[in-house]
Amino acid sequence: MTLRKIIRLEDWRDADQSAWTCAITAGDVFDGRGPAAHWSAGSRWSTVMGYGRWIGWLLATEPDVLCIGFEDRLTPDRLRRYINDLEKDNGPAGIWNYVKKLYDAMRVMAPDANWSWLKEIERRLARDVAPAEKRHRIVFSDRLVDLGINLMDQADNTLSLPASGRAQLFRDGLLIALLAMIPLRRRNIAMIRIGKHLKNVGGSWQLAFETDETKSHHPLEFEVPAFLVPHLDRYLDEYRPMLTHAGDHDFFWASMKGGGLSGGRIYDIVRKRTTAAFGQGLSIHLFRDCAATTIAAKSPETVMVARDLLGHASFETTHKHYVRAQTMDTGRKYTEILERLRGGKDSRHYPKRKTSS
Repeated sequence: MTLRKIIRLEDWRDADQSAWTCAITAGDVFDGRGPAAHWSAGSRWSTVMGYGRWIGWLLATEPDVLCIGFEDRLTPDRLRRYINDLEKDNGPAGIWNYVKKLYDAMRVMAPDANWSWLKEIERRLARDVAPAEKRHRIVFSDRLVDLGINLMDQADNTLSLPASGRAQLFRDGLLIALLAMIPLRRRNIAMIRIGKHLKNVGGSWQLAFETDETKSHHPLEFEVPAFLVPHLDRYLDEYRPMLTHAGDHDFFWASMKGGGLSGGRIYDIVRKRTTAAFGQGLSIHLFRDCAATTIAAKSPETVMVARDLLGHASFETTHKHYVRAQTMDTGRKYTEILERLRGGKDSRHYPKRKTSS
């Protein structure tokens, strides 16, 4: 049997839809809050798709079972048969993903049920998924910074390019250098808005993201390294205005099509530029691995910086201000590490940006 049908949310049984709605409902301490209320839109979408595949399989194999409670449909024997059918069209990673999303759906739609057996099966499947080999794709972060600086210098020096081409080249260089210094997740790098996430505070540029904007659900704040500030100012003053309708919006990464660059477009830009430079494309997420590896290999005595820089530490909400101070401090330490590796290299100096009082 070929399993390709995913049942859309609006076509689920009423009880399933109601349980999912309750799971994602945001409320206060009086109304109650669903266990998946804090999930991102992406997590919700993928879970709905995973559960929809399960419903599609039931519809194709045992349609009568859809008449019973959704939590009663899922039994070890039925799951075994579901996995056997998934194996015909999916590899280990695909099978694990579908079972994980099914588990994620069940644990929030029926939170009072005991799903420990399902979690154990999901864990066993996860062990069968071979992690992608990253070691041969790691590039030390100082080289990524140099790539970004070189692209920006090319934009300044290649006067034969049209203004829009130079602007894109400079923007892409700043993007790569900033990601190397502050390895944000794709969602955060794409959402940066001038005046909201990126602010000039006392002459220094700071990046800040609130609790509901980060994967870890902890606020993050970083200071843009001083050596990048002239480049950032140059982008804002000279190059960003060259991009289509950049004056009509506040997205930092302006697109030639108007508006801000999407996360997918940023991903494509980074892969294209790193492929040209290193012969292999780096994903945005791999910049985080590069940062951690650079710290561990080049400055092992400061290895804990990586944990805080990448936002992997778990702190309670009451430590919000501590977390912000911690990320600011670790960001500076990481900058110092890369500056030592780069030997103080920098591109030519630009005039200081004039700021309004």
